[in-house]
Amino acid sequence: MVRVARSAVAAAVVSLFALAGCGNDSSSLDACHADLATSEAARTTCADDLTESSASLSTCSTGLSAATADLSGCTDDLATSGASLATCTSDLATSGASLATCTSDLASCSGDLFAATADLSTCTSSLSDANAGLSTCSANLEYMSGLVAKLLAGDPGTSQTLSYTGTLQTFTVPDGVAIVRVHAYGARGGNAAGGAGGAGGEVLAYAPVRAGDVLQVLVGGKGGDTTNDNSGGGGGGTFVAIGGDAFAFGSPLVVAGGGGGGSRPVGGLANGGPGGALFGGNGLGGTWGAGASGGGAVGDGKDSVFGGGGGHSAVSGGAGGAVHAFGSTGAGGFGGGGGEGGREGNGGGGYQGGNAAQWDTNAAGGSSYVFDESFLLSAVPGGNTGNDGHVVITWWP
Repeated sequence: MVRVARSAVAAAVVSLFALAGCGNDSSSLDACHADLATSEAARTTCADDLTESSASLSTCSTGLSAATADLSGCTDDLATSGASLATCTSDLATSGASLATCTSDLASCSGDLFAATADLSTCTSSLSDANAGLSTCSANLEYMSGLVAKLLAGDPGTSQTLSYTGTLQTFTVPDGVAIVRVHAYGARGGNAAGGAGGAGGEVLAYAPVRAGDVLQVLVGGKGGDTTNDNSGGGGGGTFVAIGGDAFAFGSPLVVAGGGGGGSRPVGGLANGGPGGALFGGNGLGGTWGAGASGGGAVGDGKDSVFGGGGGHSAVSGGAGGAVHAFGSTGAGGFGGGGGEGGREGNGGGGYQGGNAAQWDTNAAGGSSYVFDESFLLSAVPGGNTGNDGHVVITWWP
């Protein structure tokens, strides 16, 4: 073993401390020891801090990894959300189209509902009308059954006679009456020196009515007589119709034609024809010398070539035709009788006015008529044995 002298070792230590910056005195050495201790403590603290930093760094790295994973998940979620948004947008577009279709269907449904409601209203109204009609029919059937029983029992009913007045008359159907019997007579044609006027027609019929109906009655008047060489005026027809405008529509209930006026003997046909045939043509004035024709329900008669006036229709008041300028007395009877216009007889008034006499024909009476829904009992040409016409209306409550 090598032994070093103590003094040499001490000198070396002193040199090391001097080299390290420590004095060679004891106070410096103590200070150096203190600094060294402090440095060691600082180093230990630094090491601890480094260890903590490493732990923090490790924790941070772990957190960063977790954050990266979360970011990746978030990105996936965002992608999924984007797909979901696209799907939602598509669904919304589909829903919009469905809503438009639904709205259109709703509009169509509303239209169908409106039409169905209108149809239901019409159906209800028709049903109500049908029920009302059925009720009326039942009441009429009951009335008719009662009326038949009364007629079979000889019940004469209640009657009112309307005679010739030269004006339009009315009759109001009483309560509880659905049928009236109308017995109408046309007026006789006027007599001439050579021939007698034709008798007015007679018509008997049952006519359907309603309580409160107003019957218009135009009773024909006899045609004017002549004692000179001229012809007699045509007899007026008798008209019975319902309502204020019944004549205007040409559909009266019952018409009895008036007789034709008498003529001066022409070819052996001097007497006027009877009124009352159920068919006939509108009266037409004849050729030269012929008389005037009778008026109808809707058409006026034709004037004579000598100036005698054709009978007026029922719709125009039913006035008889005027005589010609010679001042004869053979005016047409009220109810459309043709007025004297020469030697040939003048037509009677009726549903269709009678023709005036021609050279070899006599003056025709006007035609009679019965409404389609009326029940005709009889139509007798020339059935009126009197002069003026008249009407008998009979009813059974």
